[in-house]
Amino acid sequence: MTKTARSYISGFARGITEAISDSAFHCPSSMTARLRRKDHILEDLAEEFAVPEEEIKLVRAEDGLEDHLARIGWSREHAWNLNRRLGFVIGKPQELWFLEDDADILDEYSGYGKGNGPFYITEELFVAVYKEVALLFVIGNDE
Repeated sequence: MTKTARSYISGFARGITEAISDSAFHCPSSMTARLRRKDHILEDLAEEFAVPEEEIKLVRAEDGLEDHLARIGWSREHAWNLNRRLGFVIGKPQELWFLEDDADILDEYSGYGKGNGPFYITEELFVAVYKEVALLFVIGNDE
């Protein structure tokens, strides 16, 4: 994949995720997406979270992106809309992964922990793997 294509996908995924999440959450929380390399997920996450790779343990979710978003309070319409719009550019997610025992990573990644995260308080992290890329979804708030 070219650098230009990666840049486009990164901006599109971040923009559409933030736009839809602003109306999907009924609280101060929001969600953003960060593009990651599908074949180097652990390496990229270790760099993103500033922790050694061995501290990152991923657990495969039994449900898909839409079901997970519905479980955290999104309407089915918002969840479907995000999945559909991302699908226009990167396809449908093949797998969904969560971090196991992520409390320390959430704290250290948060702005209050001087981390690299986009929010003052990071509430949840999960990774959706697509055909060519992976997206790190970050949920948090700045209150």
